[in-house]
Amino acid sequence: FFLTNKLRTTSYYLPNYNIIPYRNAMKQLFDIPISILVNRPKQLAFHNLCNPSTTLPPLRSLLGLGLNFCIRPSFPTSNIARYIDNFVNDFHRRIQFSNAPDDGDMPELYARNPDFDPDVPIDALLDRGNKFDLSLRHSFRKKKPSKPTLLPNQMTALTWLLEHENIIVCQSDKKLGPVVIEREKYLRFAWTDHLSDSNTYKQLTEAEAASRIKSVTNQIETFCDALIFPNLSKDDRT
Repeated sequence: FFLTNKLRTTSYYLPNYNIIPYRNAMKQLFDIPISILVNRPKQLAFHNLCNPSTTLPPLRSLLGLGLNFCIRPSFPTSNIARYIDNFVNDFHRRIQFSNAPDDGDMPELYARNPDFDPDVPIDALLDRGNKFDLSLRHSFRKKKPSKPTLLPNQMTALTWLLEHENIIVCQSDKKLGPVVIEREKYLRFAWTDHLSDSNTYKQLTEAEAASRIKSVTNQIETFCDALIFPNLSKDDRT
């Protein structure tokens, strides 16, 4: 049993020796979810910049998916109650301001006021909202397992990367594929090849850094005064 489970976990395939190879191949193909067949690795190349003494597991099939690939969890992890509350609050707000007059001087950017509580709409709309709320909560009451988007060998590689925090995966320039490197080596390269280069970077004194911070702070406050909080005092903004 242990050997069978190990084979399925690492290679996602365990042949049946009682049938011909063609049927084994067709059975393997039909057992793979459609989502995995569609999202096959497009760029199988990745760059291993680790030290020769560092042994990596097979990562090509995982990193070939790209760093923007979305991994679907085994079970939904979202909190449906929070999304429903936000939707109901936004729905009530839209109803309240649906017939508000346009004064012609509305800023393009608004800051959300978490303390604003919109008025409750009429009973008919409120009843419909409550039914919609109950229907959604009932639909998401039991979390159903979702179909995986990773093969078992890809999940094994991902688990290995999560367990080894000294190994990091970065994106290379010009879309040449992911880069695998030790964290300590990456930080050393960042210092020796970039930050310590006086021709590119300049180390500021404490006074210069404080002056730059104050300048940026003033620019942010000016932006807020003009667009976000035109009618609020400085004390209310803070």
